Amino acid sequence: MPRFYVTTTGPSADLVRADVLARHQRQHGDRVRFLSAVDSPDRDVLALSYNDFVRPAPARPREPHRLADHAAAVRDLVAGDRLRIRPAGPRADVLAHLDAGLPERPLPDAVVAGLCAPITALGHDTGGPNYRRWWLEGDRRVHVVDDGSLLLHAAQWPAFLLAAGIPPPTDVVVTTDLGVDLGALARAHGTDAVRWWVLRHAPGGSAGKAGKELLKHLGGLVDQVTSMIHRYRDGRPPTAAAPGTPPLVAVCREVPERVHAALVDADFRRATDVVWGVVEEATRHLADTRPWDLVSAERQGDTGASARLDAVLAVLLAACRTLANELTPFVPSVATRIAERCAALSGTLTPPVPLFPQTR
Repeated sequence: MPRFYVTTTGPSADLVRADVLARHQRQHGDRVRFLSAVDSPDRDVLALSYNDFVRPAPARPREPHRLADHAAAVRDLVAGDRLRIRPAGPRADVLAHLDAGLPERPLPDAVVAGLCAPITALGHDTGGPNYRRWWLEGDRRVHVVDDGSLLLHAAQWPAFLLAAGIPPPTDVVVTTDLGVDLGALARAHGTDAVRWWVLRHAPGGSAGKAGKELLKHLGGLVDQVTSMIHRYRDGRPPTAAAPGTPPLVAVCREVPERVHAALVDADFRRATDVVWGVVEEATRHLADTRPWDLVSAERQGDTGASARLDAVLAVLLAACRTLANELTPFVPSVATRIAERCAALSGTLTPPVPLFPQTR
């Protein structure tokens, strides 16, 4: 089972992004360790799933290393994508910085202590087994860092590690600090709205608009589909296959692979766009097939309308279940509620209630 170790420097937006990577890899069956730079007071309100955090410790003297001697080695790693820096813009900045050379002077002990937190938290200094398990033998060592400290974390830190005989991270994900108190925003607009804003819209838009997007489009879709199954089929999910292959079926089939590819590149906006494509295609399918008209035809004796209605509802319910699965890393509480509404306990869906009841 692959081991995935993700760490972050600590701004709340970085914690949300790192959390998405951690949840996604858990969903894929990886063993995941998620280290936060701090024990965030917003852990619950932002739905953060880190399982360890850095404990403050005094800096201790370490053997000084000339970073400049290792600039070429780091550059080779970055250029060959053995140290993956994403997105492409920061990667180019790091390569240019390495071409210009690294500082001759060693890093101060206090800076080194902060940089080495991902390995000291694993027991590197004490020979703990976690260091071997998660760093030396781990499949991916991912560091999420804001662009304000890009060169320190993506160029100088790997050089320091190489000088000390320690493997560098496999990935550095570069983000932008939004400069806002996400905890306060989440308390005002809700966890789901803030996470969705950070991952899909920020720095543009707002948490309030992101929440309305979820309510109107996602909530509207799930509420309508589950209500129709209760109204037209007494809550029993139809299993009839749709004739041919509706575009919605193809979209749902492709989503997991496309989301995974986007998150391997740490492209959160692309990943959420892929998931949102299911909402948009399901909404089109609903408008095109008009199940309410099929109900009228069924009641008027159209013998084929019943089977067509079953097929439409089955495809729409499958799309909602796809959304429950694929939204899990991004808005986990919403995903859980969708899954609950689409679960057929004892052969019937749970009683229909609004997906976002607090806003109705």
